[in-house]
Amino acid sequence: MLLRRHRPPHQGKITPIGGKIDPHESPLDAAVRETREETGLQISRPSYCGTLVESSPGVYNWICFVYLAEIAGPENVPDCPEGELLWVAQEQLAHIDAPEIDNLIYRYVAEKQVFQFNALYDADLELILVEEEIEGVVLKKRGDTA
Repeated sequence: MLLRRHRPPHQGKITPIGGKIDPHESPLDAAVRETREETGLQISRPSYCGTLVESSPGVYNWICFVYLAEIAGPENVPDCPEGELLWVAQEQLAHIDAPEIDNLIYRYVAEKQVFQFNALYDADLELILVEEEIEGVVLKKRGDTA
């Protein structure tokens, strides 16, 4: 289940469900809570996939802990204040309108490869550089396709 965002950043794009960590909350607990709050669905133990650090010269600076959960959910998706919830089959992920960095994450998740990405953006939130710290490689430089 993914989300077509109603608000910036990435307004109109299809992104994973997520949110901020509450005080004294672990990233895992935040993933469970945010899923429940945004979808109404309860997940018990999502699998850790990796970490994404996004930084820009402005206010777009995040540390994202990425988890995957199998959801045997209803055919009808609930309403969500953040956007439109969508069921997306794994084989369709390469064809959705997603932020560039998300497409890279989906590839690593599909290969069950844990990651630590550093993504650098310019002032217009255009992706400049993506580094993968575990393998120590640069995956994208401005103008490349990830």
